Amino acid sequence: MPCTKCEEGKYKWGETGECEYPTKEDCESANSKYNKMRPTPLGKKSYAEYEKELKEYNLISQRFDFESIKTLDALVENIKKRETEGTKVIKDYFQVKKVLEKDVKIAKKQNDLQYKELGKVKKIEDAFYNAKNKLEDAQKKLRGLNKDVEETEKRVERVEKEDLGIRKNMQKLADNLDKFLNAFDKQLNAFKKNAKALGVDVPTSKYDKIFSSAFATRNKLIKGQVGNL
Repeated sequence: MPCTKCEEGKYKWGETGECEYPTKEDCESANSKYNKMRPTPLGKKSYAEYEKELKEYNLISQRFDFESIKTLDALVENIKKRETEGTKVIKDYFQVKKVLEKDVKIAKKQNDLQYKELGKVKKIEDAFYNAKNKLEDAQKKLRGLNKDVEETEKRVERVEKEDLGIRKNMQKLADNLDKFLNAFDKQLNAFKKNAKALGVDVPTSKYDKIFSSAFATRNKLIKGQVGNL
């Protein structure tokens, strides 16, 4: 059984001995007879094996500094310091958690509002693109109408030129026909006068019909110049 150191610095023999030896050597010398006996502990092959294990685990000369009040006080201070730090961290955690929960609620409300605004924007965008499509269709039709109007104006201009040419030709024909009718009328009147003077009854109805028909055509030509056909 080994000598162990007591709290006050002295040594004792075994676990139940008194702390009466000033040194370890005094303790072992006083109890040498027990050391020589060296009984084999249970579960061990020999005392030497037991002693070897004790040395390996420092059970013979190990000092238990944790029994020192100074060491315990130092540990207590460290524990208190860590506890204070831990308490502060816990307080900070709950403060941050409170702020986080508040921000999460705010973020949820903002997300809901954002979703509603996105819906409004979507409707406005849909209306915008529908209006844009309608505008593009209207512009396309307008371009087509402008093209049609331009072609029609060109055609009208061309027809007006043709109409002007026809009217000029009608005027020319009317003037020529009027000359011939005047000459024909004079000649026919003179023929009728001479025949009457001679007492000859000459039928002139066919000449009258020709004159009337030509005169009507002449009038149509004149009226056609001012668009009264």
